[in-house]
Amino acid sequence: MTWMSWRITHPVRTLIGGFLFAAIWLIISYNTIIQDSPAPGCVKRLAFSEIGWCKGRTAIIDLEVTSAPRCLDIKVNNCHGGVLEVRNRCNEVFVLGGFSVEPDKEKTTFFEVITRGDEYFLAPTFDAFTFYIPRRNMLIEAVGTLGDQAITVRFTKTKLLCI
Repeated sequence: MTWMSWRITHPVRTLIGGFLFAAIWLIISYNTIIQDSPAPGCVKRLAFSEIGWCKGRTAIIDLEVTSAPRCLDIKVNNCHGGVLEVRNRCNEVFVLGGFSVEPDKEKTTFFEVITRGDEYFLAPTFDAFTFYIPRRNMLIEAVGTLGDQAITVRFTKTKLLCI
């Protein structure tokens, strides 16, 4: 290898190395969360904003469900502001907030928090969207029934977690 051929290939190697470093940095920084949040719309990343459809800036946190059998699944979906997902795979009707969730192995029923004055209610909604944003974090407790069995659902609906 002559001095002249080294001089020609060295900048090319440096350029390729720089591109590889930049590509690796972008991949790592895209997947690195700086600020974690239960509200998907508030998650911050180094290089890019959150990609996807979940843009909720409020959330449901600290969900506690007591006395529920395995066939009744109650979860949180914070994708668009925080709703409860209820799937009733039991043989009896589940009633929450005065609304019935019929037994169905495939169907998911969404419940959102709604208010009227100073009172709040859980009401079914057609999808996982909610537009209610409390001014402060609200502790919410509702008692549902599955046949003769009482099931308590307790959670916190958060205020706006980011702007």
